[in-house]
Amino acid sequence: MFTVIIVFFLPCIIFAMAAAAYSVYFDYLGALVSVITALHSLFLLACAFVAFVALKKSYLGDSTHPFWYIFLTVSVALAMLLGLVLARTNWNDNIVQYNMLSKLTVATGIDPSTTSGQQLMDAGKVSFISNSTTDVNISIGFKNGDTYCVAPIVTSPAVLLSATQKDGSVAWMIDGRQNKYDFWAVGLNCCSGGSYKFDFHCGDSLNSMAHDGLRLLDEKQAATYRVAVEAAEASYSISAPHPTFFFWVKDANAEHQAYRDMAMTYLTQGIIAFSTGQALAVLAGVFYKTKPRAFDWE
Repeated sequence: MFTVIIVFFLPCIIFAMAAAAYSVYFDYLGALVSVITALHSLFLLACAFVAFVALKKSYLGDSTHPFWYIFLTVSVALAMLLGLVLARTNWNDNIVQYNMLSKLTVATGIDPSTTSGQQLMDAGKVSFISNSTTDVNISIGFKNGDTYCVAPIVTSPAVLLSATQKDGSVAWMIDGRQNKYDFWAVGLNCCSGGSYKFDFHCGDSLNSMAHDGLRLLDEKQAATYRVAVEAAEASYSISAPHPTFFFWVKDANAEHQAYRDMAMTYLTQGIIAFSTGQALAVLAGVFYKTKPRAFDWE
């Protein structure tokens, strides 16, 4: 029983420590991360050495049984590897976003009609004035695999005027344009492709209480969103000299914290998943060692 407890708990502890140290707690632990990795590596080498000695003795006819030694060595190696894989994924998907936003500035009381995008190049979280909104009337969707949707952040939405042509088609005219549109709400697959669709519903754009922007940090996506803005400039005859991109949200601080919350959730789910798999593997090992003669395949 003691052996079963050891081969279950030790790999689970090593997995949890590796996954946590290289993701959620990496910035807090500093040099201790290297110490933890070194200790895990030494323990793995010790397990491998003991397993090798036991296997050699068994081969030479000794009564030593190497099964659980080998089992523990393989489990520890998998725990270290899978822990690092989970940590890297968690780091890239959640912690990097959280850290980058933490390093950027916070801007409040911003009027998008009078402020230039150049003034907020280092802003991660922006609270716009209370009458700010996304202008669906001059939104656009650019299809590039996914549909990249953009809508300007404004205080006074443009007015659309329609006119029926002789052929029955509808022509649109825009009145009440701003001098420039430097702030844009963005989202993936939350609008129709092209212009004059009027169905931009990305983020909290349908929430009248939303006035915050959380900075888009993915430069590859930003490049495609710039193409979408250029398409909007051409379609609506508007100017966007320094476009900056934000996710339109009700509470930028809460959305920022959500990245860290998601990292903790991902870490917890990973630990539960590994522990479940390890428990099943240990049960299989116990069955193998205690299997009745009817199941003897040796």
